[in-house]
Amino acid sequence: MADTTYNFMNESATVNPQGQVISLNQLKPETPITVPTPPPPPVPSIAGVDTTQKSLSDYIASLTPPTTQADNAQQTLLNSIAELSNQGAGKQQALAQEQINQGVPTLTKDLQDLNNQILTGSAEYKQLQAEGQQQFESAGGVGGAVVSNPVLQAQQAGLQRSNAAKLSAKAADLGLIRVVKNLLLPA
Repeated sequence: MADTTYNFMNESATVNPQGQVISLNQLKPETPITVPTPPPPPVPSIAGVDTTQKSLSDYIASLTPPTTQADNAQQTLLNSIAELSNQGAGKQQALAQEQINQGVPTLTKDLQDLNNQILTGSAEYKQLQAEGQQQFESAGGVGGAVVSNPVLQAQQAGLQRSNAAKLSAKAADLGLIRVVKNLLLPA
């Protein structure tokens, strides 16, 4: 059991385990005791163990096997590949520059724009077909059949001509776009 210290009105008293009070005067330090530092124990000598401190490069050097003829041949091949790759990179850069000079990026963009116009036009054509069919049916024609009433027949004929004209105009637009696209493509 350890000594216990009590504080009371800026004074403190310590009681030892036997219940005796120790005053502050008794707790004042005496001359310090000097404890000598023991010498380090000797390192036993073990066969094959180096007792000197090695650096990281020493460990790497001791674990790295010496270069062989195969290592030299491999390095030569790697150097050749790197040199050829650099030559290929120069060719790629020259090819890219020549494509820019010839306008390939612009042509590619133009072709993409034409493809988008063809897709949009095709969708519009299908929409015109569906709308024409719906108008024909709302005028009394079911499943494309013409009714016998002369007034309805005239309305249906007018709708069919109008729808055919719209479809023909859209088909002509798509045809022109395809012609322009084919003119841009190299033969």
